[in-house]
Amino acid sequence: MSLSAAGAALQGHDYQHLFAWYHALRALKWFAAGVAFGDTRNVRVACVQGGQRWGSDVSEAPGGFAVDVTSPVELGAGDELAVGLSVTNDLSRDVLAYLRESALPVGRFVAIAASPAPSRTAIPDATAAMGWALAVRRVVRDQVRATGARRVHLFLSGPAGGALLLGHLWNRLPSTQLYEDLSPGYAPAFLIQG
Repeated sequence: MSLSAAGAALQGHDYQHLFAWYHALRALKWFAAGVAFGDTRNVRVACVQGGQRWGSDVSEAPGGFAVDVTSPVELGAGDELAVGLSVTNDLSRDVLAYLRESALPVGRFVAIAASPAPSRTAIPDATAAMGWALAVRRVVRDQVRATGARRVHLFLSGPAGGALLLGHLWNRLPSTQLYEDLSPGYAPAFLIQG
């Protein structure tokens, strides 16, 4: 059974089960798992990150999580939005280069980085991860509203637990194309229907 089918099977039921997956997956697959078992399905998700349990049943840290949002780069190639999420590494230059070389209909690129700077320890625990996911969702929703984008192109460099929580909260957003980092370059990986 696919993740989407498993998530759909939960729809309409009053489940409050905790979904934990301990296999080594790339961040994009964790994001897709979070979407399949989204918050709107009334389930909780969790994974083990750095020996800690990071789950959707935690609240964000008091004061939230600070993210740095760059001034949008207007690419003028269309009406879609590209977002680069830099938590563990700054991927903004690589993503911009990819967008400029591709034929994607992206009109605007926005980079969102963990504050004060991307690093392996930028998100130290589950409450920070929840705060990060909520902050990112807020910024992306604001950018979608400002641009009228009907599709988001999402590039991510971050921990699995953060990707899972962000996917879990990814609702009220347009269709989202996820990209795999090929180092160098990117390739479309998953398309999340909006």
